[in-house]
Amino acid sequence: MQYTVQPLQQGYANQILSINVTTGKMEVRSLDPEVRNFFIGGRGLGLYLLHEHRGRWAAFRSFPERASAWRFPCRL
Repeated sequence: MQYTVQPLQQGYANQILSINVTTGKMEVRSLDPEVRNFFIGGRGLGLYLLHEHRGRWAAFRSFPERASAWRFPCRL
């Protein structure tokens, strides 16, 4: 995997590391600064990323109703 160091903007490098735990494949994805600013924080960004990939998990077919039941490790 290749990684290019990005300059920090407000403490963020605007990148997300995506890891497929089944295959072990790692991929660095860029993060839109507008998304970062809108969903800033562990819970907000975590919910956004979960929403982006909800099609991969059948348990989240009705995501908005179940989102409040999840707790994310990042807390203020």
